[in-house]
Amino acid sequence: MRALHDSCGISEEVLRKVPSDKELNRLSGLLGPEWESVLLDLGVSACQLFRCRADHPHSLQSQVLAGLMVWRQSRGRSATFRQLLQSLRAAQIHPSVIEQVFRQEGGEGDLAHCPKGSGKTAPIL
Repeated sequence: MRALHDSCGISEEVLRKVPSDKELNRLSGLLGPEWESVLLDLGVSACQLFRCRADHPHSLQSQVLAGLMVWRQSRGRSATFRQLLQSLRAAQIHPSVIEQVFRQEGGEGDLAHCPKGSGKTAPIL
């Protein structure tokens, strides 16, 4: 049986995984204005965030995706869902946002159901 992380049941297997381009793209569509604080917490510099905004002035999702790609590229194999989860929590975003990244493919995968009303959620844009 897989070990599960906190009440939302995100498996250790998922938490150790480096997000794919597709998963980062889905996550970028779920984050709103809090994206910058999440990326700063992940170690992306203010200068790099400025570059992401400048390179994609007309699309928030593209700005977020560019920032997530910078993070993953700079951290390599240590850029895991566990790190993302920690930074989402630091920005007071509920872990269910990570679950939504997987649910959009139509299945629960390695995730257990997270009870409704169990914390803050990110705005869905």
